[in-house]
Amino acid sequence: MQLVKNEKIITIIIRALNLVDKTLIDHGKRVAYRMFKELYPLKIYSDEKLRDILIVGLLHDIGAYKTDDVKSILDFDFESAWDHSVYGYLFFKHFSPLKHLAPVVLFHHAKEGQMKNLSHELKKLILLLKQADHHASSFCD
Repeated sequence: MQLVKNEKIITIIIRALNLVDKTLIDHGKRVAYRMFKELYPLKIYSDEKLRDILIVGLLHDIGAYKTDDVKSILDFDFESAWDHSVYGYLFFKHFSPLKHLAPVVLFHHAKEGQMKNLSHELKKLILLLKQADHHASSFCD
């Protein structure tokens, strides 16, 4: 039996989630691309670590599939943002090999003061995701 490569798993996930709602995946692609454009030139991460970070960017709103109204995710207010952030955090923590990056998803809508007891690297990634998320949302239809 041949193992499925990471790229194929990502494609399978994207195709499956697109059947539910393309808006979030297209948004996630824009977020991951913005993160890539910021991180790649710095050459501070290995290819594998960069891939992991970009997967988090791609799927950072995966918790929205658990919330009641997936269509309104890009228009949510701050309080409702916690719902999908918590669900996304739980997904990454318990159902992915990227549990070490789960706090990035949990805090991607948090205020600076809410990010206590996190490493400097996690805080940098959270701020990068937050910035990329904001800019990618600005260009949504």
